[in-house]
Amino acid sequence: MAIHVMAVVDRKAHVDSSASVGAYAVVCAGAEIGAGAEIYPHVYISEGARIGPRTQIHPFAVISHHPQDVKWKKTPSYARIGADCVIREHATVHRGTEPESETIIEDGVTMFAGAHVAHNCHVEAGALLMNQALLAGHVRVGRKAIISGGTGAHQFCRIGEMAMLAGGLRVTGDVPPFMMLGPAGVMGPNTVGLRRAGVDAETRQELRHAHRLLYRSGLPLSDAIARVTAEVRTDLGKRLAAWLNEPRKRALATGPRHRGVAVTGED
Repeated sequence: MAIHVMAVVDRKAHVDSSASVGAYAVVCAGAEIGAGAEIYPHVYISEGARIGPRTQIHPFAVISHHPQDVKWKKTPSYARIGADCVIREHATVHRGTEPESETIIEDGVTMFAGAHVAHNCHVEAGALLMNQALLAGHVRVGRKAIISGGTGAHQFCRIGEMAMLAGGLRVTGDVPPFMMLGPAGVMGPNTVGLRRAGVDAETRQELRHAHRLLYRSGLPLSDAIARVTAEVRTDLGKRLAAWLNEPRKRALATGPRHRGVAVTGED
């Protein structure tokens, strides 16, 4: 175990023998650091942190510190970070608010400098949060989604699998899986990302059709979702339909104007 002589590691923390902790890093009591993890100098890891194997945490990042929530009563809670994650400089991940609740970052997530994941968020495997991407409490980010720099998501929003969000946006509604959100709203499927992931042309076409039903048809949202659910045949299409039928606390993100009508995503 390579713990620098100038690191501060509480005796009640558990650091795997193959992990490393750099100078001036602080690891508090109750924190757990997995095999091969690399904690760079000046990192702060608070109680309740659970850091998976081979994860890298870069200088001045803060992990599992107190949630920024006035309802928090100083009760035990957690921030769980999976294996092979990369958390860059000045990024922050706060632990859950409710007793024994947790903030979850799954395997292979990358957070660039200054990104923030608030209390009780769930970021699924392979997601990418660019510089200064900001998630308020209880946001869920789907597998391999990309949130570009300076974009902030309102509490309880859902950002679907492989969605791509442009930079500098204020996200106040749910962004469907496989779609691309720009300044004018949900513009269509994330075609470039889908191609790079090896998604075939038939599936991409089905997702385009689903987007037209949701955002271009003029149907009430409930009817559009019912049509998508009935008509999709591919695996990704069925995953989109399942996501659309899940309970939600936010409205669907808006779409662009079409024939003089703004598509709002509401019924």
